Amino acid sequence: MRIYEQHKNDAQIVLMDRFELTSLVYFLARCEIQNIKIDLNKVREIFLEPFGMGILNNTLTVYLDCPADIAAMRIFNRNGRRNFDIELQQRARNIYLRELEVYKNQKALINAAGTIEDTFARVNSVLKQTLRGLNDRL
Repeated sequence: MRIYEQHKNDAQIVLMDRFELTSLVYFLARCEIQNIKIDLNKVREIFLEPFGMGILNNTLTVYLDCPADIAAMRIFNRNGRRNFDIELQQRARNIYLRELEVYKNQKALINAAGTIEDTFARVNSVLKQTLRGLNDRL
């Protein structure tokens, strides 16, 4: 969630289900699988600070943490998809958890291994708390 505060009582909120951190994480996971050595700080700069823009500034990252085997089972049960790359997803999950520690943007790590209803309640709580905080600042 990115919040643009322009003027009092005039904030713009943009919700995205995937964004630039996702591109970075999957790029890094594929590099790991193929044993490609990279300069991690340079790659972070290219993906997340293009032209010094700081694309994660003023964002709330809500990361739904779900082990790859549980995600694979859910996807199979939902649509029968069997080509879920568990190794890639496990690596991506580990990289997400590592990269979330690096960034200073606001973030919420939510355990999504439980039921959909429990996960929804956790996400809803984080969003309500964030929006209350925004309202208090305006």
